[in-house]
Amino acid sequence: MNIAIVGYGKMGHIIEKIALDKGINVKAKIDPVAEDATHKEVNEEALQDVDVCIEFSAPDVAVENIKKIAALKKNIVVGTTAWYDGIEEAKKAVEENQIGLIYSPNFSIGVNVFFR
Repeated sequence: MNIAIVGYGKMGHIIEKIALDKGINVKAKIDPVAEDATHKEVNEEALQDVDVCIEFSAPDVAVENIKKIAALKKNIVVGTTAWYDGIEEAKKAVEENQIGLIYSPNFSIGVNVFFR
């Protein structure tokens, strides 16, 4: 599996380590300010040969990232929180581009057991 990490801060680095430990290829690390990112923005070049994007950026850019990724026909897992005021816009982009999207306000096992 080939992934792109969108948002290469603390969580992005953790996701990269776990992915590599599991034998998953990290094809792109996308972040406009991280010095060690491979790309500064979501675009066709950054997502070449990528199967799924792991979006862990910031609430103010998450919806735009989702729309860009969807337009490039890539599936998305969103770990960013507090962007839900743009959920309808994101759903529209996902439906129009017929891609998959998974999001959660919290991916920790303990919190999800509690939710259940």
